[in-house]
Amino acid sequence: MTAARSFLAGLCALAVVLGSTSCAGGSPSRTVSVLGTWVGDEGNLFVDEVLKPFEKSTGIDVQYEGTRDFSAVLESRVRDGDPPDLALLASPGQLQQYAQDGQLVPLDGKTSGIQLDRIRAEYTPAWLHSGLATDAGGIQRQFGVVVRGKRKNVIWYSQAAWGRARLAQPRTWEDLVKVTGDITSSAPLASSGSAWCAGLRDSSSSGWPGTDWIEDIILRDAGADTYRSWYQGTLPWTSPQVQNAWLAWKRIIEVSPAPQTTTGMLLDGIQYGEEEMFHNPPACYLRRIGYLQTSDYQRHAADFGYFDLPPAGGGPQNIEIAGDLLTMFRQSDQAADLVNYLTSVEAQDVWVKPGGAISPNKRVTAYPDETTNSLAQSVNDANLGNVVFDASDAMPLTMRNAFYQAVLEFVAEPDRLPAILKNLDVVRCQAYPEAASLHGCP
Repeated sequence: MTAARSFLAGLCALAVVLGSTSCAGGSPSRTVSVLGTWVGDEGNLFVDEVLKPFEKSTGIDVQYEGTRDFSAVLESRVRDGDPPDLALLASPGQLQQYAQDGQLVPLDGKTSGIQLDRIRAEYTPAWLHSGLATDAGGIQRQFGVVVRGKRKNVIWYSQAAWGRARLAQPRTWEDLVKVTGDITSSAPLASSGSAWCAGLRDSSSSGWPGTDWIEDIILRDAGADTYRSWYQGTLPWTSPQVQNAWLAWKRIIEVSPAPQTTTGMLLDGIQYGEEEMFHNPPACYLRRIGYLQTSDYQRHAADFGYFDLPPAGGGPQNIEIAGDLLTMFRQSDQAADLVNYLTSVEAQDVWVKPGGAISPNKRVTAYPDETTNSLAQSVNDANLGNVVFDASDAMPLTMRNAFYQAVLEFVAEPDRLPAILKNLDVVRCQAYPEAASLHGCP
């Protein structure tokens, strides 16, 4: 019996004691609806590999709906009084809004059915912290738990391509600028490709890959506390710390103009580089992205290399994470059973084994290789104060959307940066409830 089946057998044994008939062999009359963002390979992995053992062992029918327009679909269903039982939010900003509006069931309630003590024992504090939000009464509670994690601020490359080109792994920001310039100015390298795989287009969320750049630079150069002040709305966009991050990214954009021009960055999708980076010769050499599609990772796992830039000034290594927050909109025993299963070592082992993601559960050991394991351990071993959630995901929706748009405007016209940052501060003053008292707000 596999570990996953063993866990589910335990669920069934408990169900028998309680008089439930929902386990295998009983009536599959109980259902749980789940709304998420996973489609394609990721959606198939979730349904076929993660959910099916649970359904087979419990008799619970999980109705999963994956959509790229997740935010709009969820908002519409909540507004119409027909929310899913469970939803996988990608944004702590959304988590906070739904919690404050009284739409979410707190997972730390005595009657929720959630094994929160077990989850707290198995999860790294940084991941648990991501699911905290304040309710309508201003009390902080556990409204979400991450079930599929991402380790951000990572730059990927093909080890084979770098070996052929005799490129050295950058260890400082100046090294990174130099490598970008070396690839661009070297006739053999530039003739075959560009330095960066840098597509910014993604359906209705175009621009977000550029926000990762700004976030990473602020975190690296200004530190975790400044980073938090920024995404919480108390640090102006026109502050030197934020403005310098945009200017640092400008150096990368301007030194790598061909053939991946700024126009190309605006037109290419976020998938650009999934295969192009591994061509011989490669179409691009570096890819700044925090999450790899499982199928992409599996095709090139043996060739992937990655690096983090060291922090400026030799300080502690700060780490940026992101993930899908499992939340409960409608309470039921079967919904609680599914939350307990999805957060377990057994389910998480199934989830991470194909590659492409890391687990928030520190007891998970089924990583496919040392690369993925090292990314997971870097979060587990870090001090809580040095781990931050993706800033744009933590911002209010209006601020996040303005940030996405600002990235596109900046790439198209970098010299407009002062005006772009001033416009972002206007949005900041409107997007945060405490805007009237924030520095720089009228």
